[in-house]
Amino acid sequence: MTEKQTRNRRTDAQMLAHFKAEQARLEAKMAGKPDTTSENGIIKSLKRRLRKTQTELRAANLTINGQTNSDGGVMRKPIADTILATQARMESQIETRDRANEFQARLPMDVERLEALIASAEQGDTVEFPNDLTKLSDDQDKTTEQHEASAVISQADDKAEQDAIDAKKRQNGTFA
Repeated sequence: MTEKQTRNRRTDAQMLAHFKAEQARLEAKMAGKPDTTSENGIIKSLKRRLRKTQTELRAANLTINGQTNSDGGVMRKPIADTILATQARMESQIETRDRANEFQARLPMDVERLEALIASAEQGDTVEFPNDLTKLSDDQDKTTEQHEASAVISQADDKAEQDAIDAKKRQNGTFA
C-alpha cells in the first residue's frame, strides 16, 4: 500500500482509552450525574434535571391536593382523604375483631344452654326462655365487616339447604 492508501486507524491503546471514557460516561449517566464533558452536555443535563424536578413537583401537588377531571368528577382524591378513610376502616376492623373475640368467648356457652333447653322442651319438660343470654348485635349496630361475614354465612346456609333438598330429591327419584 502506498502512503495515500493507508487507513487512519486507532491503535489498540487509543481504542481502550476511548471505551474507558465511554464506560465512565455511561456509569455517570446511570448514577444520575450530569454530563460535564461539554457545554452542550451541561445544558442538556440541566434541562433534563429541570423537567424531572418539575414532574416531581406536580406529582407532589397532585398527591396532596388531588385532581378533578374535565367533567368535574374526582380523578384522584387528596391523600388526606384516603388516610382518613383508611383510619376509619382500620377502627371499624378493630371494633369488629373485638366484638368477634367477645362473641367467640361467650356464645358457645349460650349455644350449649339453648340446645339443652330445646332437648328438655322436646322431651316434654317445662322450660322458660333464659333472660341472661349474651346480647346479639342488631343489624344497625353491626360493622361493615360483620355484615359481610353474615352475608357469607347466609349464602353458605342457603347452599347447604339447597344441597339437602337436592339430595332428598335424588333419593326419592324425583330429581331430573
